[in-house]
Parts: sequence; C-alpha cells; structure tokens
Amino acid sequence: MSEAYDLKLRSLARDVAEELGIQLAEGVYSMQTGPCYESVTECKLLRLLGADVTGEREETLSQIVVVAENNVKSDILFVLFASCTAAHACSLKFDIALQE
Repeated sequence: MSEAYDLKLRSLARDVAEELGIQLAEGVYSMQTGPCYESVTECKLLRLLGADVTGEREETLSQIVVVAENNVKSDILFVLFASCTAAHACSLKFDIALQE
C-alpha cells in the first residue's frame, strides 16, 4: 500500500496545481475513528508514526485498498480546512464544529 497512487497521476496533479497557482502538498494520511478531536498527545504520536494529517474518512481507506488491489490507476486530493498541531490543541471549537 505504500505505492497505492499512480506516480503519473500524482505528477499530473502537481503540474496542474502549479499552473493554476494552487498550493499543493503531499503527505501521509492517518485514518482515525470518529467523530473526535485528537488530543495533543495523540497528535504527537501520529506525527512520530509518520502521519502528516489525520481524519475520519473510513470509506476513503477501503476504496483505496480495493482500487489498488485491482491495479486501477488512481490519485486522491483532500481539502484541509482545520488545523491541529502537536504544539497546541485543535484550533476548532466543538460548538463551532456543530454549526458547520
């Protein structure tokens, strides 16, 4: 699963993002059960394990596994809207998240 995404599609996504002036970053996604907010300690642990971002998209992981097992070329893009770092607790407040 370390090469689940097609290298040519990844390169194409980078090229298109650059042409459009869109900031694009690559990283390691860690799937968590949810809904929940990771604690500072959990964020630190996930970072030590190599995760760049975390979330609760269970269907994403299962779809990626099926696609990769069937040798289908694929790539994926996530749009991040909340920031959580090990230096401080998640920037989203629970009552604000309920409104969205």
